[in-house]
Amino acid sequence: MGVEPATERGDNGRRPGADDLSPGLLHAVVASARSVIVGVRDDCSWFPISPAFATLLGYPPDGEAASLLDLVHPLDRPAASAMFGAARISPVVSPPIDLRLRTASGHWLVLETVASGRLDDPEIGAVLFYGRDVTRQRQTELALRAAQQELRERNESLTELGRLKNEFVAGVSHELRSPLTVILSYAHLLSDPEQGELTEGQQRFVEVINRNAGRMIRLIDDLTLLARIESGRLPLSPRPGLPAALVETAIADYEPLAEEAGVTLRGEVRPGPLAVFDEARLHQVMANVLGNAIKFSVRGGVVTVLAGCHDREWRICVADTGIGIPDEDLEYLFTPFTRGTNTARAGIPGSGLGLVVSRAILDLHGGALDVTSKKGHGTTVTIRLPLGVP
Repeated sequence: MGVEPATERGDNGRRPGADDLSPGLLHAVVASARSVIVGVRDDCSWFPISPAFATLLGYPPDGEAASLLDLVHPLDRPAASAMFGAARISPVVSPPIDLRLRTASGHWLVLETVASGRLDDPEIGAVLFYGRDVTRQRQTELALRAAQQELRERNESLTELGRLKNEFVAGVSHELRSPLTVILSYAHLLSDPEQGELTEGQQRFVEVINRNAGRMIRLIDDLTLLARIESGRLPLSPRPGLPAALVETAIADYEPLAEEAGVTLRGEVRPGPLAVFDEARLHQVMANVLGNAIKFSVRGGVVTVLAGCHDREWRICVADTGIGIPDEDLEYLFTPFTRGTNTARAGIPGSGLGLVVSRAILDLHGGALDVTSKKGHGTTVTIRLPLGVP
């Protein structure tokens, strides 16, 4: 047999409600209310009920305005009148609306207001208006909407600027590539023995043409690639392959360049599982990283390549004993066209795009590019390539 929880009940066996409260207690509840509570009679005369009317709006408790509507903002008066009209014929509490009321000092407060028709109640005989001060809340919401709108407009502007920049880069790249291709073609023709032997000086001039035109084409390629990556228009062609074989090929490709620069290039590539990657793009990453390692090494330096699979990802570390990167430049390492201050002083050529492009390509593969460096003590670049499909 269960025990019913003890509850306080009246003489008629029902729980006490608001109607059972003593007049003194009701007065205390109303006095402590923070809402503005006003009663409006059928003849539109009105009377304040809660002290908040005086404390918030600054008017004396007995009221001075001929009509409560005089305190309502002109633009809000139709809504207030409609609310009063609906409450006169229905006791149902109305949906809340915002009404602006003028204070005694001439400012406007925003009150979230509901109305309840109590005209048939002999003790009240009025429509009750309950208003909660939401002025600061509405100001905050308005400021937030304005900030969001400004943010949307700025994002749209940035998107448009990005589109224009990519179109500009594509147009300029095309205009530059065409004459450079012609220059390289004629340089190759000049080097052709069938066109006649060149003197040593002439051969040196042709080499300068080839080297600088080739550098410009690589810069154009990097610019075009970066623009395509930023616009999301760089398709990958991932296929299963052996990263170990690609690394060994890259080392072999760059051995002549290292030898010419007086740099020892060493490689230790461990066999490992297949990975899924775009071979051409990953080879481009290896070319950028290896080219930088050799370029920033001094004669007699060493570049070491270690490659192997760890924790379901391939890690390819390229470490050099070159000039390194100053600490203050490391945070800008992946900012386009930014180069180390020491490389500029040393007169080492470069565009500042190689690592930016390489990291973007690895991001598309779901991988990463990590760099650690110390000025005067070399740099280590780690390529991290997951085994799965990008």
